[in-house]
Amino acid sequence: MGILTRIWKGNFVYQEPICFSEDAEGHIAGGQLLYQPEHILSVTSFDSSVFYEEGTDYIREDSRLILTEHSRIPILSRDIYCKPFTGVPETAWVRLPDGKHYMEVVSDVYRWQILVTYTHKTVWDSFSPVDSSSLLPQSMQKLQNGGDFHLVFYGDSITAGWEASGCNESAIDMVTLEDYHVTLWHAPYQPAWAELVSNAIRKVILSKRIGLLEAPPYNGAWKMQKNWYVPAIRIL
Repeated sequence: MGILTRIWKGNFVYQEPICFSEDAEGHIAGGQLLYQPEHILSVTSFDSSVFYEEGTDYIREDSRLILTEHSRIPILSRDIYCKPFTGVPETAWVRLPDGKHYMEVVSDVYRWQILVTYTHKTVWDSFSPVDSSSLLPQSMQKLQNGGDFHLVFYGDSITAGWEASGCNESAIDMVTLEDYHVTLWHAPYQPAWAELVSNAIRKVILSKRIGLLEAPPYNGAWKMQKNWYVPAIRIL
């Protein structure tokens, strides 16, 4: 079980990230988990270097964690993520309803995140993806038998891997439309989502002894929109 564990299956959640922040009235918001925990196995800092203790750093209330008075868990103060709006177009899209402030995209927000690993008994009752491999018979045949295989990830900054702790991606600046390289390297060194998926496919294929998969870096010839990640997977 790990980072790619399907959240709609089973009763185990691995390192769900949550963040506590200060609202406009100075109250502490955050701490909501996806499920109501049955057993909390660990609550750690973003890099797993600090283990937080129930009763000392937090208490449980249904599906929420609530900070204790002397908790060691960090709180994201409002002055860090809420800035005065000065009319700069690049910040207009995250302007707050009062029109006087905007929501700063904090590049190191991970420093205020904690990771919660737990078990639960809640039944998932929302959308669940279904196996659609039958719609891609040629692709599935290539994965099984070998051949050139291109896996395209198309989307926004999450798809491009921004803020992933092991990000090593190329993207297109939304303002200048120029190519640029995004690199982050800090604990826990998690690759971008596209790379995680590619690596998972690599493990499945190698376990079937089909061959080597190569994932070259971004190919600028593929760019059509703001963010592309195009690893070309070759099965030899």
